[in-house]
Amino acid sequence: MNKVYRLTRVFLKTGGIFSYNKKKNTNIWLIPLLGLAFLPIIIQLGYGSYALTEILSNIGVQSLILYLAMISCLMIIFLFGIFYILGIFYLAKDIETVLTLPLKPWEILSARFITVLLYEYLLMCIILAPVLIGYGLASKAGVLFIIYSIAVFLTLPVIALCIAAFPVLLIMRFTSFAKNRDVFKYFTGIFALVIALGFNFGIQKLSMGFAGTEQIYDFVENSNQSVLQLGKSIPGVTFAVDALVKSNQAAGLINILLFIFVAVLSYAIFMFLGKMLYFKGVIGINESSAKRMSISSASMTKKMNKRSRLNSYVLKELRLLFRTPIYFMNCILINFIFPVFLIIPMLIQGDINSMTGQLSEFLNTNGGMALSIIFAIALFMASSNAITATTISREGTGLYVMKYLPIPMEKQMMHKVVSGIIISSIAIVLIIGILFFLGMPLIITLLSAVLSINAMIYTALTGIIIDMHNPKLNWDNEQAAVKQNLNVLINMLFAIIAGFIGILPTALLKLNIFSAFVYILIMFILINRLLYGYIKRNSENLLMKLD
Repeated sequence: MNKVYRLTRVFLKTGGIFSYNKKKNTNIWLIPLLGLAFLPIIIQLGYGSYALTEILSNIGVQSLILYLAMISCLMIIFLFGIFYILGIFYLAKDIETVLTLPLKPWEILSARFITVLLYEYLLMCIILAPVLIGYGLASKAGVLFIIYSIAVFLTLPVIALCIAAFPVLLIMRFTSFAKNRDVFKYFTGIFALVIALGFNFGIQKLSMGFAGTEQIYDFVENSNQSVLQLGKSIPGVTFAVDALVKSNQAAGLINILLFIFVAVLSYAIFMFLGKMLYFKGVIGINESSAKRMSISSASMTKKMNKRSRLNSYVLKELRLLFRTPIYFMNCILINFIFPVFLIIPMLIQGDINSMTGQLSEFLNTNGGMALSIIFAIALFMASSNAITATTISREGTGLYVMKYLPIPMEKQMMHKVVSGIIISSIAIVLIIGILFFLGMPLIITLLSAVLSINAMIYTALTGIIIDMHNPKLNWDNEQAAVKQNLNVLINMLFAIIAGFIGILPTALLKLNIFSAFVYILIMFILINRLLYGYIKRNSENLLMKLD
């Protein structure tokens, strides 16, 4: 077990939010930060569980809450567990190194499994823990309920991950799925995003459906039996629920022991299949093949088109963003998320005509304020895609190439700014288009488009200035250059400050639409001119000093 513990520590140190190094920047601070980010959802689930338990206890079906919570957790852990297992068991960069170590198969499998399990516990803290706490408080549960809840919390992901591992082990043993790492990362990233958006949509829809006690009783009457049948079909769920509901009885102890036995049995089956299938499926996973083709001189000449310096550089930047899965997910795809979140509330409420009327009334009576708010939204969206705030960091150890290119450094910086503006315009166009569809007047649409160009230029310039002063060049994978880069958050902070510069004077002076437009336009033309001048004067000096 000592080897399993040490190997697990190595896996945690070499990737993800658990990575830790005393001599370098640590990512462990991301855990409390994620906790704060998910705090509203945790509070909502906890309070909802408490309220529903009190209501359903009147008709004696409060166990339905536990069934729903555990079934939801198992399904989410199963879906995400498949991709976690594929990533950590099969796509990790240390596979060949670990296989050559004097370790037994069960030790490698156990360390990999525990690594995945720890990530799932973070998800359980968000979904299951608040439900158990709310249920326990509402039912005035005792000490045994707390002990059994901890046992269920620690054991439930084991069952879900073992179930998720079975198809993965079989598929990876007998197929070449996921051999193409980039395609696999694109697929898993988009799938995870769809699941997250679907979960958000479902939670909002469900909360609106539970507007009153009558709706809750209707839901229980229509869904109680189907939920119970589904729970009984999943290994261990009925034992876990009965253990918690009957925690003050002898039956509670029997059920929690049966639940733990199911988890142990699931893990034993996983280890048995893992020894037979995992190592045969993982050998040669990092090997790749390439198609070779001959090309004639005429075809080569045709492919070598002459482009301008600007077009070539910007195209190079865009290709890098689209071809690298991590960059695509965090810099490109993020531009489509905000418009989706804008549409979801409308789809949930269903009354688009009412929302259109309210929006039109606000825009017609508060044109100046509406213009400044749209400008602030454009600032936030343009800064959140992390393109210019990580553009130098993404060069990594290849930064020296920039120093040898026959292009002045300030020109290279501005070419990078152009690539950031091009991508940011995707989200801006979508948002303004949706608002126009909902009834935003044409004049406000046109003025918003002009101010949004200023917003994109501002965030692109501030982002590249921040990254010039503090680039993250020493990284082992692309994820560290983007997702673990504080420059993105700093640039978003500058965008928020700029938003206040646009909104506060407009609100305090009660500027009309044209006065607000002129004020914001002139103010940020001057600011952008100063930022451009700073880049022109200092970019070469700052970047040449970097190693």
